[in-house]
Amino acid sequence: MYPGYYTEKIPEAFYAECLPITWTDENVKNDFNPNAFINLAPMTWCNFSPLQEIIESRALLEKYSSQALILNAPSILPFRDFVKRILEDASS
Repeated sequence: MYPGYYTEKIPEAFYAECLPITWTDENVKNDFNPNAFINLAPMTWCNFSPLQEIIESRALLEKYSSQALILNAPSILPFRDFVKRILEDASS
């Protein structure tokens, strides 16, 4: 588990209309809606007991499945600005 590193498994499972279940750091909330998948990492302290509750509850499963995976449209603008600053610094 490394902050900011997320595999293709979350979006691929979501795209396949499955409930993504993953083990990842809390920073995943910056890229994906945490209400659209199950993250096992925060459940380790309680022996994963919330997982059983989720899996056995039709209402909770439907709550997950009704969520969008991405809440904010991705943008390349921050990257563009970053590269622009580097080029400006290099040419000055």
